[in-house]
Amino acid sequence: MIDPQSQAVNWIKKKEPEIVERDFIYTLSNPQLKERIKIPLQDGCPMMIENIENEVDPMLDPLLEKQVTTKGRSKFIKIADTDMDYDPKFRLYMTSRLGNPHFSPELAAKTTIIDFTVTQDGLEQQLLGRLISKEQKHLEDQLTQLQEDVTQNTKVLAEYDDSLLERLATSDGNLLDDEKLIDVLAEIKLKSKEVNEKLVEAKEKTIEIGEKREHFRPVAARGAVLYFCVVEMTLINWMYNTSLQQFLDLFDYGIDKSAKTQLVKDRVANIINCMTYKVYRYINRGLFEKDKVTFKLQMCLRVLIKAGQLTQGDVN
Repeated sequence: MIDPQSQAVNWIKKKEPEIVERDFIYTLSNPQLKERIKIPLQDGCPMMIENIENEVDPMLDPLLEKQVTTKGRSKFIKIADTDMDYDPKFRLYMTSRLGNPHFSPELAAKTTIIDFTVTQDGLEQQLLGRLISKEQKHLEDQLTQLQEDVTQNTKVLAEYDDSLLERLATSDGNLLDDEKLIDVLAEIKLKSKEVNEKLVEAKEKTIEIGEKREHFRPVAARGAVLYFCVVEMTLINWMYNTSLQQFLDLFDYGIDKSAKTQLVKDRVANIINCMTYKVYRYINRGLFEKDKVTFKLQMCLRVLIKAGQLTQGDVN
């Protein structure tokens, strides 16, 4: 996983809590890596290797190529001339902090490469969810619950379809004479109607919640713009590198320290002003004097482009 902002690492840790609980997080430089692999391999647990660069240790090739051998009921895999027990449930995650790694075609063929690099639209959605969870947590909780319900109900519909097809495939003789099949059809029809009604209701609620969330989108949009202003400063000097987590702390500061108001539009304006000033002051403090004007100009131009007052052509 290409993961310059540590998005993938956080996602994996949430998806696979066992990795954290059993400390199955390693690096290629770990001198005991071969020994450490044994336990997750035999227990069928997930494992993560961090900070991969352009190449992977050839010792891991049997894992990546799934060179599994079977002896009786047991499965084995040979790592560095040592046969190790292998459980098919074993999962290996590898992450790279490089923004544009040059993986070899052989490595790309052995693995599934996922780019977790954040985009401006993607970050805007994340920041919106983060903001709503602070400002109107009940809305974000409702939306999360609705998404879970929709997923579950869609799965139920698919199960009904599979059940019906199985009944039709195994039914003998005239379908109209099969009373069990007719009963099943009636039951599936009734349940499908209930599930579809729930899906329609969920869709309506999602639209309603979405409209309320949209009132706060200008804050998320400004936050995404500011982050990419900060990221672009690394093109001038790598010393200006700022992690996404650092930026999220600044974003939270802007929410927490801005003045509270009763009107949403005033609250949004206060957060935008407070956050923008905090980000500017924090980043500006770490820049060389000769680069400070560049940063100010970048911020102004990006804000104006997002507001529709300038086009990229004007800036170019």
